[in-house]
Parts: sequence; C-alpha cells; structure tokens
Amino acid sequence: MVPAFARGQEVMRVQNGAIVTVGSGAVLSLKGGITLDNGSRLNHGGTIAVTGNWVDNSSAAYGYGNGVTVFQGAATQTVSGVDSFGAVTVNGTALVLGSNVMASSWLLTSGVVTTNSFRVVATSTAAGAIGADVANPGYTVSWIDGNVRRYLAPSVVDSYDFPIGGGGQSNLVRLANLKANPLTGM
Repeated sequence: MVPAFARGQEVMRVQNGAIVTVGSGAVLSLKGGITLDNGSRLNHGGTIAVTGNWVDNSSAAYGYGNGVTVFQGAATQTVSGVDSFGAVTVNGTALVLGSNVMASSWLLTSGVVTTNSFRVVATSTAAGAIGADVANPGYTVSWIDGNVRRYLAPSVVDSYDFPIGGGGQSNLVRLANLKANPLTGM
C-alpha cells in the first residue's frame, strides 16, 4: 500500500507469500490486529497504527523497515514474532510480549509493557532509543514491567534510561556519567 492514508479491516491477514508495503509518509490504520503468515513479508517505511494484536508467524527473521508501529488499543494488546521493528510507540492500555521484541527505538506514551519471560530490546545506541513522551513525564504512566536489553555506546552517550517497574509503579534506572567512566568488560 502506498496511498497517503488507508483504513484497514477489523483484522489484516497477510498470507501465501504476499508482500505488503507501507511507503514513507503513508499511514495504515488498523481497527484490529495484524497476522503475518510464514512466507509473507511486510516492508514498512511509514506508520502503522493497530488497536489489536500483532502476530508474525515468520520462521526466518527479517527487519520490517524503519517505519513507526503504534500500539494504541483500548484493551490489552499482544505482540509476537521473530522480526524487528523500526520504531515502536506504546500508546494504549497495555502491551504484552509473546516473544522477544526488537526495535530501533521505543517511545512510551501510555500503557505498561509486560514482558513475562521475554524482553524488550532497543537496538539503537542513542540515548533516546527508549524514551518517554511528554504525556509520560518521568515514565509515570508507561514503563516496562520486566526484561529490558539496550545496545550501548558508553564512550559516546553519557546516560541511558531503563524505565522498569512493577506492582503498578515505575522505578526508573539511569546509567549516567558514562563518558567519564565508560563501562568495560560487558
């Protein structure tokens, strides 16, 4: 799809080797979820907003592209699959991981991300690769309840946020002063 704006069905299923392309500047708004069957592919350079679950049944991992995926469900959403996202925005009630979920960046606006035995992975080494939206000052309304992994460049970036929490509250951990005292041996 390459139109400027498209509204999808209640649930979008990509199957039988189909390839869906969301071009740069395009917006795909799904009032439901998306399922990618094994052999199908998503080329994502725009914005995809989903209110339902994201299920990717691919057996071989690939990157969707550098687009923004917005999870904005009024009910708890789940995400699972072996592929990696460009940018993820959490702006809904809650997001539950059904697998490790990799993205270049994570923007936390609203809703707790629950990892269970899986982990959120931020692959960019930028300080803001996990960040709070202005509607989420100090990670007070959106954080990660569980496992977080970040790629680091401690001699270049001075601090990193780890917005973790549990029991209904955020407990921000910040690695700071890394340029003066870079981590070694990790």
